[in-house]
Amino acid sequence: METNPQTEQQFKGRGLPNVNERYLQLELVPALKLNYNAVTKLFEAIWQRPVSNQEYRQLVRYTGLCIAILRAEYILFDFTKLGVPSAEVQKSTTEFLKQALQNITFKRSAQVLATNNSQLHVHNYITQDNTELLPDVQVFGSYTEAKTWLTETIAADCTSNDIQIPLHSSLKALRKIAAATPELAVAVKTPEPAKEIRCSTDFMEVTVNPQQSLICLRWTRKVQSRELRYGVLKACRALIEHEAKLGLVNNQRMGILTLQDQTWLAQKFAELLSRSKLQYLAVVSSPDVMQQLASETVNERIRRSYDSHVSEYFLSETEALDWLTISSSQN
Repeated sequence: METNPQTEQQFKGRGLPNVNERYLQLELVPALKLNYNAVTKLFEAIWQRPVSNQEYRQLVRYTGLCIAILRAEYILFDFTKLGVPSAEVQKSTTEFLKQALQNITFKRSAQVLATNNSQLHVHNYITQDNTELLPDVQVFGSYTEAKTWLTETIAADCTSNDIQIPLHSSLKALRKIAAATPELAVAVKTPEPAKEIRCSTDFMEVTVNPQQSLICLRWTRKVQSRELRYGVLKACRALIEHEAKLGLVNNQRMGILTLQDQTWLAQKFAELLSRSKLQYLAVVSSPDVMQQLASETVNERIRRSYDSHVSEYFLSETEALDWLTISSSQN
């Protein structure tokens, strides 16, 4: 049976959309759109597509960082295009919210949710244990309604002076945006760089920043058990000796620890932390899922024995340092 070339061409033009092309187009859309108005102190976070668990965690942390640095007083979240986060993400978001609300103060927050009940159930689950810390939060079905309610008490113009915040901006860039508001310029003044004390080998590096009360342990390659013990003990001794309140561990190059090393690390680290003044610990992991699982397992064991510090996980050292800086500045 012969096919009419003209008909064949018509069907090609009407063909089903290429699934790969559709997903590619979706990935090209930024996951999150952030706007800030320095005059009204209105911050908007608008999700534009569904995201992976890992991407969601990163962007939620970044959003919290932006709100804290900019000292936003009115916050609008639009979740309508996000979808429904997994149970694991909901749990981690609840824990993050508890920590973030201790460092963030705002007057009003509007949440725009999809018309189905799924997102509302997620919202209720995440906020149920934090109602006392949430000043005035309302849920809406449309962006327009949410913004109208949010800005009804603001006398200034809410449309002009909007600044679109790039995703994954550095702390320095966010401070520049914050400094656009005169009264914030002094509060976000960047201190002079502090001198660092260094101790390094071919497999690890420990740095001490006395001015920032920060200890950093960076693994520079995969390590053996004896090397792991040496590096951890060096870092913890520096932590105790300098009474540092901030800690950063960069595990990106260290590889995956054996179960025996994980057990030793959890026990020894918890023991030494109990003698320190550590308040915030940032852990930088590689994208390797197995390493992330190992890190979370160790952290969970440490928290069972010693839970006097707040720990967070990141995929870049820049984000980790930004989080440590803003966390310490809120104390």
